[in-house]
Amino acid sequence: RCISEDTYHEIAAISCSASCGLLIAITWNGLVFCRVGITSKCPYGKGWRSFASPCNLPVISVAMGRRALWMVTSSGRVRFESLVHSQESGSED
Repeated sequence: RCISEDTYHEIAAISCSASCGLLIAITWNGLVFCRVGITSKCPYGKGWRSFASPCNLPVISVAMGRRALWMVTSSGRVRFESLVHSQESGSED
């Protein structure tokens, strides 16, 4: 489960990238969340942040590689985003 703004969401699928220190989760109703604050000292992270879905459509599948995030919406649209190593994601060098 993930909590955002004091609301519980049941997770349907996750994708993670150890090289970027990211974990993305999608819910049964197609919402997308990113786990924030993941570091070697805090491997569980500190919280969840909502993530904009393509065209505000429900996301049904997500996959992450070393440098890219792929999302598929309920309408069949595919969105590709480059992943950039950043302090905001909670990753450490």
